[in-house]
Amino acid sequence: MTGLVYKELPIEDITHLTRAEFINGQEQKFYNALLNSMTEHGMRDPIFISQLKDKDNKVILKVMVGNNRMVIAKQLGFKLIRSIVKLLDPNNNNIEGKPLNNEQEIIDLFFSKEGLQIKKEDGVICEVMPKNPQKYGKI
Repeated sequence: MTGLVYKELPIEDITHLTRAEFINGQEQKFYNALLNSMTEHGMRDPIFISQLKDKDNKVILKVMVGNNRMVIAKQLGFKLIRSIVKLLDPNNNNIEGKPLNNEQEIIDLFFSKEGLQIKKEDGVICEVMPKNPQKYGKI
């Protein structure tokens, strides 16, 4: 068991960062490319989310990989977000998604398979992301 599930989650249930340099023009080329890609194709690759406890001990869903895509998704009015969720407790959680039992099941969810990185800590998958989405033009 990987402790990961795939699920389309309501955008309002997900916590994400908005990086100042992404929205203030410093990364305008990347911002425009991502906006154009998501306008034309939607969100091709899932966001990687961790189920965590916040400072008040409340369980939250926090984006670990895909914060910029979340910014654009909100701007475009997306309602559901394709997500790979790392469960806080795989045996006791409230997310009823499709269990991801191996790396191939994770890879199959991605449009942009080239350069896909699956990072592990102590043998447990902790992050999934494209190697360099800007380089491949597949955002």
